[in-house]
Amino acid sequence: MARAAVTAFVETGEIVTPSSIVPESLRGPAPVFVTLRKLNDLRGCVGTTEPKWPTLAQEIIMNAIAAATQDPRFPPVARVELDHLSYEVDILMPLEPVASEADLSPERYGVMVEALGRRGLLLPAIEGIRSAMEQVAIAKRKAGLPPDAAVTLFRFEVERFREGS
Repeated sequence: MARAAVTAFVETGEIVTPSSIVPESLRGPAPVFVTLRKLNDLRGCVGTTEPKWPTLAQEIIMNAIAAATQDPRFPPVARVELDHLSYEVDILMPLEPVASEADLSPERYGVMVEALGRRGLLLPAIEGIRSAMEQVAIAKRKAGLPPDAAVTLFRFEVERFREGS
């Protein structure tokens, strides 16, 4: 679904609509992150911590398009890149407040930090992230917070779907 959404949008500017035969599991709302990779390198990642669309199918479609066209770290995906992209979809489980980094495990949990009206999020099982301390430091950077900022911590699990898995 994410691939079809990006391909249609990049090639024609059209936003695909979910099929009428969408499985029951995609009919309810849920937050989701869509990650694009090009030759295993990050090419875009956009998501939501709360659903913005009525169905998970729509959330996947819109976040896939946003990952391809609105991630500020990258230019929009070009047509010549489409065959070289791989897709990951992470459905977020509810955020749980935690007392400290001791309650985190970067392989199992993603983390969200919150302070001064800012939020930073890092998905779980990111290659090269080996400690909760490192995970929180990156989430603080993403939120634009100083390294020593006191933050409220949240953890979450994901259901990950990866092409070829």
